[in-house]
Amino acid sequence: MSELRNELEHARRAYADARYPGDLANDVSLRHERSAFRWVAGAMAGSAVAAAIFLAWVLFRGAPERSHVPYTLTIPTEQAQPMSFAMPPMPELPTGLSFTIPAPPPMPSLDALLEAGQTTSTTQEAV
Repeated sequence: MSELRNELEHARRAYADARYPGDLANDVSLRHERSAFRWVAGAMAGSAVAAAIFLAWVLFRGAPERSHVPYTLTIPTEQAQPMSFAMPPMPELPTGLSFTIPAPPPMPSLDALLEAGQTTSTTQEAV
């Protein structure tokens, strides 16, 4: 009985001495994800603030000041010359080449199609 008790005591010590080779609490906690979320949320908030400041600057900077220098408007006294545009001549085919459009293939009549369909169906029935 003492030998069994010694084995049990040895197994209990081995079980108690077994440890995780690191920081288990830190490895399973969500601190890393939370810190990344905080970083992203902070960047988004900073970008929103920068966009709001830029929008306020654009909208409320006011109209530019008028210059007190009088300006003069000059109207040309000469009339503009009308311009004419001519289309270039149409290109022509080189001489010595014949160009013909082939005739379209003949279109079968409806009677011929129906007749061909009947002969096909009768030959299929015979098979």
